[in-house]
Amino acid sequence: MSVGGIVRFKEADLTGVSFEGSDLMRFDFYGCKFEDSGQWLWWREKLLYDDKKLETKKNPSSEEYLKVEKLYTALKQRAKEAHDWGEVSIWHYNEKEMARKRSATKKEVEKVVVYKFWKKFKRLFKGLMVSINNINIYTLYWLVSGYGERPLRAFGVWIILLIVGALVNWISGYEEAVVMTLKQAFPLYRDSTHDENTLQVGVLIFISILLYSQFALFLMALRNRFRR
Repeated sequence: MSVGGIVRFKEADLTGVSFEGSDLMRFDFYGCKFEDSGQWLWWREKLLYDDKKLETKKNPSSEEYLKVEKLYTALKQRAKEAHDWGEVSIWHYNEKEMARKRSATKKEVEKVVVYKFWKKFKRLFKGLMVSINNINIYTLYWLVSGYGERPLRAFGVWIILLIVGALVNWISGYEEAVVMTLKQAFPLYRDSTHDENTLQVGVLIFISILLYSQFALFLMALRNRFRR
């Protein structure tokens, strides 16, 4: 149905429908069915068929990823105009996923042994293996917080950093390594009655920066999840 130049789809099944070359700023979708990512670990909602098609294609080009990225950008902008923050979150995630894959195609990196070891689990770990072989800024953003849309992932990474920080502090010679790390993770008072050399101070500052940064990403993802 077309109203005022806007094409509206209501409860339509859009699986298998390509929107390549379409101006999605002129489309509205209400309760429509889109493609399923088919993954429970690296799940994504409401995939366009154009996106799903690239997953089955061997070595898609950066231009192909860019075309789909622009479709998601248009959908996100349209959702913003409608103040539909839930849809904004979904389209934002898919848009950044296309940007990550597009960026990865620009520079081929030598494959690592881990990829071959996990090859039989390719479907489950596909997103992670692509990230290992094609490291870029989008990959890091995806890994630590799901582009600011996955609070559980961000919190899980923060917990991992806590554990790693405690181990580093223990190796550095601090007897109460866990307590020391918790004080680095939160703005708590920490006395300095023991001597610290330059290396120890540097390690403490570095761990604190990592923990504060990751916790900030967690809060941002949590805000986005509840706001949208």
